Amino acid sequence: MRSVSRLSLFGLLALGCGASACIVFSNPAEVMPAGDGGSVLSIAYPSRDVYAILSTTAVSLVPDVDGTPSAFSISPALPSGLVLNSESGIIAGVPGTVADDVEYTVTAAGDVGSVQDSFRLTVLAGYAVNSSLDGPDDDGGADTSCFSTAASGCSLRAAVQTANGQAGKQLILLQSQTHTLASALPNLDSDLVLAGMGATSSVIAPAAANPGHRFAEVTGTPTLKLAGVSVNDFGPANGAVLAGYSASAIVVKNSRFDGNRGGDGGVFDLGLGATLTVDGAHFENNGTGNWGGVVNLGSGSSADIQNCYATRNEGTWGSFSHIYAGAIMSITNCTLYDNVNYNSGTLASPEGTYHIRNVTLVGNSSTNPTGPAGYYFFTDLVTYFSANSILADNRDGNGAENNCHKNNVAAVLNSLGGHIISDAAGNCAAELTGPNDQLATNPLLVGAAPADNGGATLTWLPQAGSPALDGGVNSECAAKDQRGEPRPADALGGGPLCDAGAVEAQP
Repeated sequence: MRSVSRLSLFGLLALGCGASACIVFSNPAEVMPAGDGGSVLSIAYPSRDVYAILSTTAVSLVPDVDGTPSAFSISPALPSGLVLNSESGIIAGVPGTVADDVEYTVTAAGDVGSVQDSFRLTVLAGYAVNSSLDGPDDDGGADTSCFSTAASGCSLRAAVQTANGQAGKQLILLQSQTHTLASALPNLDSDLVLAGMGATSSVIAPAAANPGHRFAEVTGTPTLKLAGVSVNDFGPANGAVLAGYSASAIVVKNSRFDGNRGGDGGVFDLGLGATLTVDGAHFENNGTGNWGGVVNLGSGSSADIQNCYATRNEGTWGSFSHIYAGAIMSITNCTLYDNVNYNSGTLASPEGTYHIRNVTLVGNSSTNPTGPAGYYFFTDLVTYFSANSILADNRDGNGAENNCHKNNVAAVLNSLGGHIISDAAGNCAAELTGPNDQLATNPLLVGAAPADNGGATLTWLPQAGSPALDGGVNSECAAKDQRGEPRPADALGGGPLCDAGAVEAQP
């Protein structure tokens, strides 16, 4: 069996491709235990997400296989131009029909049973950026050709200008380099996928840090997807990376955001029906002097953030997030550590609704002598639904634990159970009486800070004997943990029971 390494969600594997011909974005594949003598099968494709330009990009996916399969098959049928070799499992070719984020499952059949692995494929018309320099499209995007004389090729700006003028969703592929922008991109007003070779490789940044403009604004009702990129050092501006103030949709997958500075929203600022969906992200050293060090949600907007790690972000109200009336913020399988607020809350809101599930919120702080550093409720129009989460060692400016606080005691905290909270939870305690809620309890986490425990982002494992083990409630358990491991698991031998926090201990 060939060696299979664990790849970061933010890495890329390009197999048998030229510098600008193949984009294959990887995240960890689950690999079954190796068999002896080929009697036990396992199959693992190196990529979980594949992006290809229609009729242009050469794709080659070579699986790691243990055992001796008799045949490979795939469902559903691949786009024209892509072929599965039924003997080797290799998938290769240039796709000639559209596939919009379609999941494909490959089955390897053997003498005794079969095994499967899956990946997602996006094939769209679009443009491969081949210049790291900034420059406008020569004709301002009027035709279908992307070329900037100033950038000596197809720049990111020229690609966006050209894609904006085309009908249908477009794909822009970034290479493994830093793409510099001298000013904000043109407003994004058509459906667009912007995919890179991984957040450690495909970087978008201004020529100088925090030059006073954002990365881009999404206008109208399009959907923008960012995948496998790192967007750093934009702002100061409301939503230093992306702003959306209409019924637009922003989707983020397996990306990283560092050093961005917002007016409101250090990374994202949304309102008026805009939506944000995040699956896999690292947020570090972003901030604002106002609301939401990472995310600020205005009236009528919503966000669903999963599988994230956030550290060293700053905000006056909400070092991670801040929401207004009518806004809905869902956070699942995230580790929030060492973020700093200047007034109140890692999660804060004057109004709106939070849905919190399997979150590890530990070691955050406030510079305000009496400022809460965990959950913060400002008015009686705030509602939290919270389950299976750890709140510990979040401290105010005097160094005292302050994990949860209601400025207005009429605010609503709906505990769905499964909390481990290291202090007595202040004036939130009366509502933290759900099943398995434990107050004034040390969660007993491994080490002094989150670490690499597998998966794409840093996490905090529970120690042996931690109350977080089997400390959650199954009815509110996320299907997988932050690392992608299955929940609930039977780590203690008493049956599959959900753990509290972002990590699920495995047998």
